[in-house]
Amino acid sequence: EYFSVLIEGAFGFLSTGDEASPGNYGLKDQNLSIQWVKRHIHHFGGNPNKITIFGQSVGGASAHYHMLSPLSNDLINGVICQSGIGNAKWTFGSRDEGKFLSKKFAKLLNCSTDYSHVMVECLRKVSSRDILLTQLKLSVPNISKSIPTFRPVIEPEVRGAFLTQPSLDIIKSGNFTNVPFMVGITANEGCMCTVDHCQDRTAITKFNRHFDEIISQEIGIDYRIDKKYITREVKRFYFKNQTLTCDDKGRTNISNMYTDALFLDPINEVLELYLKYNLTSLYHYNFEYKSTTLPSTSAAMGDPLHDYGVCHSDDMNYFSCDPNSLKHYSPKDRAVVERMVNMWTNFAIYGNPTPLDGEWKTVKTKDLEYYAIKGPQGGKMSKRLHGNRADFWRHLQV
Repeated sequence: EYFSVLIEGAFGFLSTGDEASPGNYGLKDQNLSIQWVKRHIHHFGGNPNKITIFGQSVGGASAHYHMLSPLSNDLINGVICQSGIGNAKWTFGSRDEGKFLSKKFAKLLNCSTDYSHVMVECLRKVSSRDILLTQLKLSVPNISKSIPTFRPVIEPEVRGAFLTQPSLDIIKSGNFTNVPFMVGITANEGCMCTVDHCQDRTAITKFNRHFDEIISQEIGIDYRIDKKYITREVKRFYFKNQTLTCDDKGRTNISNMYTDALFLDPINEVLELYLKYNLTSLYHYNFEYKSTTLPSTSAAMGDPLHDYGVCHSDDMNYFSCDPNSLKHYSPKDRAVVERMVNMWTNFAIYGNPTPLDGEWKTVKTKDLEYYAIKGPQGGKMSKRLHGNRADFWRHLQV
């Protein structure tokens, strides 16, 4: 039995954009945990020079941030990012966005927002319960509830800063921890937003009516780019300029759009840069196994009736080592658990998920070779994941 404590939401990521509350406390807390492991893991039979960190969704982005932060340099020896990466627009916010949200939040708690130091001192006197309940009221209009409100930010240059540059700038500078890196997605990541927009007739009507505004905010279109051009191109490419629907084809198109914009494109962007800057141990995957017995996370997100494919977080079903949980798994699902755990463990030990047979090759070219994880019998190497769709987003450069 174990307990985990996650520092998230306003507790972990409220930022005033200055030294009063620069932000990223959740990441700094993780950094302290890794430092503790580095110092003490030998007492438990562990190797302090074999620390691999991995996470899923925002946890995947967090793992990537540690690879990029000077505070975590020399602490980690491998990184796995599952369905989340540090340059994805939904995983971080601008400094101005952080300031805006912190003031909006403080006003809800009757704290003055004239001076950031005074505002932060007021917030520190508020009970943790009130902080927690109030942040649930802090919604951003037209944003999927699957996208976090308080997020990591680019901090000012203050003592103890975790991130002071955008992720891609750090990679281009070469100032990142060069360790074996594994990254991948599930086949249908975009279901997490699709469920929100297809929950009822009112939701899809709103999506059609406010498509430009919603897409601009959810995929994080740069303010320097013509938003109308981007949203027009997106609607043409995925929906043939037709009204969005929530029938089987409509849900697939919406899901593909979010899969590509929020996951595929940012991961491809990072892989291309890592190739350019000589990070050699790059492993890329697409998780494609669909259980016939285990529930999809789309059910937990609010739609148990429709099949969304291999949804965001569905891969997490296959990292369970709890005998009480596994007894409810089919033989095929248990075999996938064994295979996934073995590959992830191999990566942590050897820096290679398939060290014996070399089945899973590293990324070598701009085709961004990937391993398609298909089930208990294994998978196969392939190239150009969702090639035409990936090319569309590289051309847009949002």
